[in-house]
Amino acid sequence: MFEQFVGYPEAKGEEGKLGVVNPDEWNMNNRIYGMRYPRSVWQFFGVIFSLIPSLIFARSGIEGQVVDYFNHQVLAGVVVQVEGTTFRTVSDSGGNFRLERLPAGKYTLIFWHAGYYRLVLPEIPVMQDSLSRLRVELIPGNDREFLYLSVGGILVTARDSLREGEMGELMEISAGETEHLQATNLGDVLDEIPGVVRVNKPGLWRPMQVGLRDVNRQEVDDRAELFGTRILVDGAPVSNEMNLNTGFGVGLGSKVQSTAGSGVDLRHIPADNLKRIRVISGVPSVEYGDVAGGIIQVETRSGVEPLRLKLKSNPDTRELNLGGGMQLAPGHIFHLNVNYAYSLRDLRIEGDEVSRVHLQAQFSHKPAHRSWRMKEKLTYLQFFENYQVVGDVHAKEAANRDFALQYFHQFGWQFRPGLHLEVNGHLHYRRRLSRVSRYEQMEATYVSDREEDGVQVAVPLVGGYIWEVSTRGREWDAGVRAKLELRHRGLGIRHHWLLGGAFRYLANTGSGKQFNPLYPPYGAVGKRPDRFDRIPPMRHLSYYVQDVLRFHRFTSWQVNLGLRADVYNPDGMGGPALFRGKNGSFLQPRVQLGVEPWPGWRVHVSYGQSSKLPPAAQIFPAPVFVDVMESGTVGNDTVPLIHTHRLSVENPHLKAFSQEKWEVAGEWFGRYLRSRIALFRQYTRDIPVAVQLPYRREVYFWPNWPLSGENQLVESQEVFQRDYHVYRNAAWTDRRGIEFALKTVYLPRLNLMLHVNGAYTYSRYGSEFTGSVSAPVVVSDTVSGNPVQRSIYPVYPALPHWRKRFSYTLRLDYLHRSLGLWFTVTLHHVPYHVDVPVDYPAAVQFARGVVEEGRYREITREEAARWQLQRPLDERLRYPFRYPATVLLNLLVSKRLFPGSEVSFFVNNVLNERGYFQDRYGMTRAANPEIFYGVEFSILVR
Repeated sequence: MFEQFVGYPEAKGEEGKLGVVNPDEWNMNNRIYGMRYPRSVWQFFGVIFSLIPSLIFARSGIEGQVVDYFNHQVLAGVVVQVEGTTFRTVSDSGGNFRLERLPAGKYTLIFWHAGYYRLVLPEIPVMQDSLSRLRVELIPGNDREFLYLSVGGILVTARDSLREGEMGELMEISAGETEHLQATNLGDVLDEIPGVVRVNKPGLWRPMQVGLRDVNRQEVDDRAELFGTRILVDGAPVSNEMNLNTGFGVGLGSKVQSTAGSGVDLRHIPADNLKRIRVISGVPSVEYGDVAGGIIQVETRSGVEPLRLKLKSNPDTRELNLGGGMQLAPGHIFHLNVNYAYSLRDLRIEGDEVSRVHLQAQFSHKPAHRSWRMKEKLTYLQFFENYQVVGDVHAKEAANRDFALQYFHQFGWQFRPGLHLEVNGHLHYRRRLSRVSRYEQMEATYVSDREEDGVQVAVPLVGGYIWEVSTRGREWDAGVRAKLELRHRGLGIRHHWLLGGAFRYLANTGSGKQFNPLYPPYGAVGKRPDRFDRIPPMRHLSYYVQDVLRFHRFTSWQVNLGLRADVYNPDGMGGPALFRGKNGSFLQPRVQLGVEPWPGWRVHVSYGQSSKLPPAAQIFPAPVFVDVMESGTVGNDTVPLIHTHRLSVENPHLKAFSQEKWEVAGEWFGRYLRSRIALFRQYTRDIPVAVQLPYRREVYFWPNWPLSGENQLVESQEVFQRDYHVYRNAAWTDRRGIEFALKTVYLPRLNLMLHVNGAYTYSRYGSEFTGSVSAPVVVSDTVSGNPVQRSIYPVYPALPHWRKRFSYTLRLDYLHRSLGLWFTVTLHHVPYHVDVPVDYPAAVQFARGVVEEGRYREITREEAARWQLQRPLDERLRYPFRYPATVLLNLLVSKRLFPGSEVSFFVNNVLNERGYFQDRYGMTRAANPEIFYGVEFSILVR
């Protein structure tokens, strides 16, 4: 939960990890030496003095029995240790233990057993000449986490994620902390990540996305980073690649938004079903691919747990969660979670609402004395959104009716110690159904419903009408992944080999975006329906190899050497990764070096490459239709005609964008304090951007319509239309900065824990393409002494821009065991935030190229000056704008009511400090949301 390592003495296994302790070994270590017949006087007195404490305190100590929390079965082989001393023992076959010869006083006991949380019991009193009796109940869980107390059903644990985590791992968030935060979805939990500035109120009121290392959802240039952040739930990817709900569907001008072409909407992942969250912002293992912005690994609840009911309420959201697990037979466990949430986005508008239904059933199989284990999971998600202003016929109505089915299967086989095979498979189906409608009032015009090139009689459209767009998508994501792990030792070096591969299949077989073109949405004449099943399926092939070497040469070393291949839509042999790919073939090395130069210090240096497949909406966007108004004659009558041109903007060979990461990190582990600092740089190239294309607009007259195909050219000119563009690999981002984290261990006497993290980042954006096309300009030249005039389209260079930001979060936790209280104060502070939208040294910009007769060519500065192809830049965009410092103070309280129940209360923005300021355009804005609060009640259902 707090990701801290308590620092208690431990039993070390073969590789320095906690292992099962041999009771005979403990007895040998605790034997009172010198009991043999003394050979000298000094040995005799040594024995006498060594026996004095045992004679004085022979009857002072602690005894008890250790049982399982859920089934109350006795536990043998539990290590019992007195913190800070060498007093240790192990429970016998009846679960009984005894610690004798303890001086009178108060002691902290630690209980450890494989497969259970390490329980910490502070201030156990010991009276002179008496034995204190305890009944200890251990809760199944991660034996690398210390359990301090239970606030109702919230487990307060601590783990040393910095020391025990992978190189590149930033932090870990456990289930107890998620519950304490009263999070509604995964997005509500991620405020604690260094550098992520998220001050939204928790709930379902708007889409939630996350990108690591200074990614701001409001910035258009961050969309690729948001899309590149990989979300894994129990090892299976959460896909948004085939989301085609773009353009003029529900996401345009409506509160019902779409995340197509961007990151995953985290509202679909309930927080109450989360067991553990790992955040990897640095260079990941070669096992992880199709990523260019960090990894968030989510592990859902499983195992034996009592049935628990949770109820949440805040001013706009209500939530119910019921979950628990039971043992069907030895080694076979069934776990179920049911979640329902309902939110009113705007209490003043009836019909502005969001609801979520999430059901998950999980079966785990691990028979005793068997070499295999298996897990199966089935998930159902229903996510509904509505927006309707009752009584306003001119208001837009929008709705989402999405549901998803997900199946996940995991199988593992232990061939022998050190050789393990794991195979995962997943099948995800998501049906997207949305609609948007509005009453439109427009001037009389002509429309056509033709969906192919050709000419037809125009249909008049007069007055107002009601239009409706429905979007139906059926998204499929199927994949299989296998990895083989081999551990062996040779020449004093421990090797951990990882060999694996994966294959994914992505498709969208929906009927697409449907509407009546004779009643065009938004009054945009020329729009046509689009079927999603026109898009071919997409495939991703990957394979990798990695060796993790650990050895000791003067100090401890760890070297990770890995190579990963990613092939997007393979179509044959060849290329750097042995296979060609329509959308790229990448061979990506990843190297990490870790060293412990001094006790308690660790330094690691990392370098790695990764890549990410662009979304299908950018590879296969909908075709653009251009309706040209023409005329013809039928006898003596003139009829209006519409000539439809279907323009394809697909780029089936659009390449995946790639990223390089460099990181240098140092970690220090003291007795009471842990700290981490990392310097990083990540450069992302070949990001797809929309590039405008010209087309020649020709107008014809049809003298004998429709009997003859003869026509007469009336007008011809080059035209640029805003939505006629194709995506090309042209943009880049360059991020660099420093991250830090500082945290204390749990301090029993003060009952406190302090956690500080933050980041300073410098982000720069740009594009290799020249930029957007401007309106046509008539220029004059002299050819053979004669003046010549022609029309050209100037193209101005893309302007890079940058952002600098420093932010940090300070959190103070107060825990009181006897009161069953957990109190948290969190301070989010952004003292420095500066950006420049236009990074250009001059106030006037000259064109870099022109488009003439459908062709683009570069021009010199002299040509641009001669033709006066220049434009002034907005002075407000050329100079740095510094945002005012913002402060956000939040409070959280969780209190045990009676055994198995708790109540939690939170207040965000306690001071109601909105942080009003004027932006560069003089508009007044608020940096923080208004004060927000909520309450939660939970109870164990026995």
